[in-house]
Amino acid sequence: MAEYTFIGDIHSAADDLAVLLADTSITQTRLIFLGDYIDGTAGRHFRHVTQAAPLDPLGVLELV
Repeated sequence: MAEYTFIGDIHSAADDLAVLLADTSITQTRLIFLGDYIDGTAGRHFRHVTQAAPLDPLGVLELV
């Protein structure tokens, strides 16, 4: 039986997606992409902190 990994709302964060796709725990699973691939804002929000984030929509499309 196949195992699945669901990845959602990438929002142009190619660097984060590359790290996720390199994780050996998901390399043998079927990937299901959901949500927004290439839109987003130039920041990542973690509770009360906003961190600048580079947007790379073409990089995301290449990885997907």
